[in-house]
Amino acid sequence: MELPQLESARAWLLELPMRRVFAARGTEIKLRKIAVVNLTAGDFDGWGECAPIPGFTQSIDEAWAELQRILPLFVSGESPELQVATARCALDQARMDIEASAKGVPLWQHLGGTGRPVTGGAVVSSPGDSDAVEAQLADAIDRGYRHFKIKVEPGWDHQPVGMAHDMAPDASVGVDANGAYPDDATAAKALDDLNLAYIEQPLAPDDLAGHAELRSAIDAPIILDEPIVDLASAKAAIDLEAADALVVKPGKLGGLRPALAIHDAAVDAGIGVRLGGMIETDIGRAHSLALATLPGFELPTDLGPAERSFAAGRLATPVHIENGLLYPPTGSGLGVEVDEDAIDKIALEYVG
Repeated sequence: MELPQLESARAWLLELPMRRVFAARGTEIKLRKIAVVNLTAGDFDGWGECAPIPGFTQSIDEAWAELQRILPLFVSGESPELQVATARCALDQARMDIEASAKGVPLWQHLGGTGRPVTGGAVVSSPGDSDAVEAQLADAIDRGYRHFKIKVEPGWDHQPVGMAHDMAPDASVGVDANGAYPDDATAAKALDDLNLAYIEQPLAPDDLAGHAELRSAIDAPIILDEPIVDLASAKAAIDLEAADALVVKPGKLGGLRPALAIHDAAVDAGIGVRLGGMIETDIGRAHSLALATLPGFELPTDLGPAERSFAAGRLATPVHIENGLLYPPTGSGLGVEVDEDAIDKIALEYVG
């Protein structure tokens, strides 16, 4: 169907205090800067989120500068090329929201999903700090999570995973090394002793051959994240049989459409996909949840209500978690109510 003409494009730059410091791979986040985007076309609103992570993606300063530059061009009918993946993602999400709303169907249906509940997951960071890890685990258990992804590194792996197994014996546990074991194959292989749902990115991002070799030596599934930045890199990992599954993050990939392309390539090759998180608000998480209902996303996700991450008030209807499962909204489009007043109150800058 033909969509109405785009009438407006707006964006807000936000700074959200974290409920606790997020620490991983030398990065510490106490205040989270993101941008949210709104597009309007006829009677339809579309929302998207731009959520770069320092040290892992291009910066929020680069993304915000690009949004300021291109949003007026979009309204005038131009189609400028965006260089920052997280900015592309926000616009792609907003467009997809409008497309689904115009069809009168939930976003998950528009993407080809089933609307099934998916397993949520709590990311537990703060490597080396047992008190902080214990507090994060206790909080996640109280909130109903039944899967934990533990950030690990050499010398800090058996202890936090053991804590998770002890505190929640019936929960599943995965680990994310963010490439922390590039020179320690013995320690990487020892992760296989921890009864894990998966091992994410144990070796350096560019070491696909090493991941393929490690994969053949252990039982736990190997998942790749950092090297998966586009369809070509995903196909390279698939061709080298370097992973049992690929992490799909719409923000890092530039939107839902490129995420769908990687999902399709992985499923066609007979390997899995896992929905990763980028510390988004409930707007970004609702988009990712819709994607995670597609067949192939069988591994636990990094998703859950944003209030676990942020100390600020809600910006949108949170995703619903019950007994560790996340239930996608049933309304048309994204299916969440965005609180524009709440966004206005905390915005650092606005364009539109």
